[in-house]
Amino acid sequence: MKQNKAFTLVELLAVIAILGIIALIAIPTVDKALNKGKDQMLETQKAQMIKGAKDYLTVNTNRLPESGSSLILTVGELQDEGFLQLNIKNPKSDDYVSPNAEIEVKAIGTGYKYTVKEETLIGDTPGESTDKPTIVLTGGTMQYVELGTPFTDAGYKATSRHGADLTGNVRTIIKNKSGSVVSSIITNSINTFVIEYTVTDPNDSSLSTTAKRTVMVVDTTKPTINLTKGDYLTITAMEVPGFDYTALVNATDNSGSEVKMTFKTNLSQIEGDYYIIYTAKDSSGNTATKKVTVKVTKGISFTVSDPGSYADTKTVTITYPSYSDKKHVNQYSLDYGMTWETVPGNVASFTLNSTTHIIARLYADGESNVSATYTVTKFNSDK
Repeated sequence: MKQNKAFTLVELLAVIAILGIIALIAIPTVDKALNKGKDQMLETQKAQMIKGAKDYLTVNTNRLPESGSSLILTVGELQDEGFLQLNIKNPKSDDYVSPNAEIEVKAIGTGYKYTVKEETLIGDTPGESTDKPTIVLTGGTMQYVELGTPFTDAGYKATSRHGADLTGNVRTIIKNKSGSVVSSIITNSINTFVIEYTVTDPNDSSLSTTAKRTVMVVDTTKPTINLTKGDYLTITAMEVPGFDYTALVNATDNSGSEVKMTFKTNLSQIEGDYYIIYTAKDSSGNTATKKVTVKVTKGISFTVSDPGSYADTKTVTITYPSYSDKKHVNQYSLDYGMTWETVPGNVASFTLNSTTHIIARLYADGESNVSATYTVTKFNSDK
């Protein structure tokens, strides 16, 4: 009968020794591969943060730093504005990235350099217990305030690990766009500030938490257009060529800066109703519009002094508009324009004793002239 041969002790020790040698060789290699994978994942996460910062600044161009200066954006504000996903994990620590993690944007020449500050990425995993106090910012990490209006903090609440209210223990520091500490948020110009809220556990000074809120002073208010002569105006046809459109309007803005004013119109010398549309644009790009309706008339009026329906004579008065250019002359014709009488002033008056067709005009050589007609009828001779 054949017997099974077992491993001897020497053989077992040899196998164990060989496995140990393999482990010594393999474990560092595997560990190195795992660390390399984590490094690559971290670079991917950082690239996502930088993309979120670029997308955010594409929309909020007024926050771009000036040449030679820097801007700090936080993960929290990019998440609040929808430019970065929530609950990003740091693959090297397996913690969720802190909302206070910073992306620095530095203006260099005509471009910008984006850098994720790795030392700020450390955060606590949501739902896990922590000994540090917590700070909750009411309304999130972004707050907007209108240009020229007082700033009021949206609020915050601090709580210890035991649930005690530490809101009164919160210390705040305000920094301007360049990172310098300032005493308050001034809203008289478009600007960006960061408020840092810090609270320390009163029973353990080593336990503290800092939260940051970005405050943007923005201008969303439209300019105010003032129509100096109202929204309805009557002018004569001869006033159209030299009409001063700027005299009808002025504009103001809450920024106090100059407002750019433009207009479009279909105004013509032909009798009728026309429009002028004024547009005011401020330095922030806010626009406002107002419309003025302009009625164009001939500018020549007839008045007949009529003692009755049928009379022997009637007195006709023609009134012409006044002009300062001295080029136009006032004329009238009683024979359908075959001959013309020149009026030295702005009023012509004469007596008629039969039905007459009157043409009155403002005349200047080489220009489009304005004319009006009137027929005087119902004399005794018409019976």
